[in-house]
Amino acid sequence: NLTALLMIAGLLRGTAQRIGIQGVAPHRYVSSLTGVVYPKNELVNQNLPQVDLWTTSGCTLCEEAVEVLRSVRHDVPHVLRLQDITDSEHRQHFREMKHEIPVIWINGAYWTKHRITATDAITALRAVTNS
Repeated sequence: NLTALLMIAGLLRGTAQRIGIQGVAPHRYVSSLTGVVYPKNELVNQNLPQVDLWTTSGCTLCEEAVEVLRSVRHDVPHVLRLQDITDSEHRQHFREMKHEIPVIWINGAYWTKHRITATDAITALRAVTNS
């Protein structure tokens, strides 16, 4: 029913706004979380580590992982992108990861899943930056 759809849309927008993702259309009933969280500028520095966090709406562990990564972004600059496993182009990832999220890749390679610490994030990002 329409009331349920509107409630779901509000939850999706709320999750996206809490973690600071760009491009969430307020007029859409269902929004993807896929997109760049930071840096906000259009020109993403290709020399920075590219962190992809596989997620879906309502994933509290994913929100925690975003906050950990956000907390270390000034120590080890990186680009954080969310990849929503419910997007149609990510169907294969949905089947593989639906019980594993958050799953985090750095520069296109698997790094870790579930909970992360700031220390672990700094260590991994520095290793990639120094390689």
